[in-house]
Amino acid sequence: MRTELNTLVVILLVCTATLVVQMARLHQRLKQAARFSVLDSDTACGKTDAHTLQIDLITPKASGRAAITLNGNISSWDTIGPTLTGLFSTRVEKFVYVTSDPGVNSSDYSAMSHLIESAGAERLCLLDSNAPHKYVPLIVGSAP
Repeated sequence: MRTELNTLVVILLVCTATLVVQMARLHQRLKQAARFSVLDSDTACGKTDAHTLQIDLITPKASGRAAITLNGNISSWDTIGPTLTGLFSTRVEKFVYVTSDPGVNSSDYSAMSHLIESAGAERLCLLDSNAPHKYVPLIVGSAP
């Protein structure tokens, strides 16, 4: 009887420790989510103008990572993070629209989300891959 009681106590202690660890992880995720919002409503993100940022993740022609465009200009995985960091360092509204082709690997989408967050974005606005572009191309000689 005593060994059964000791076993039960050990099981309860292990379960309690596991629960404490899981709660700490959940708290950390909620804290991170508070700094970075992922929205699926483009109206919640902000105004659309020449300063709007849109990243498109495009299915690669061959196996490999997704191709990237930033406001219609080809970019790369190596340069997109520093580019966004520079842009967000001077902006009041720190958001970006993102579209992802259906064939893009979920790990590429996840990696892009992390790049956007670490660059200083406050909101990531998800758009359907068939949605019209949200950025307005800046025409040379026009006022932004």
